[in-house]
Amino acid sequence: MQTQIQWLGHSTFLITSPNGKRILIDPWVQGNPACPEGAKQLPGVDIMLITHGHSDHCADAVQIAKTYQSRPSPASTRCTSTLRDTGYRRCSR
Repeated sequence: MQTQIQWLGHSTFLITSPNGKRILIDPWVQGNPACPEGAKQLPGVDIMLITHGHSDHCADAVQIAKTYQSRPSPASTRCTSTLRDTGYRRCSR
């Protein structure tokens, strides 16, 4: 299997590696008008990367992390603060 990259609208991408690992970048899926309806139910997330703390880049991070037991890896302390303000404490840095 080759690496697959699926654009989910705006800056959200789901990358599936050759060994099946799923990497979600900038998890804004549910409220994202550009995300295809059929893609809003993710097949799973192993790694979540967040570029910054704006809601259109991390709006669904906490829910996805809880659903798939994947720990968000925010790229900035502001993003970490944004996630922690929602009560989510399991961020990787």
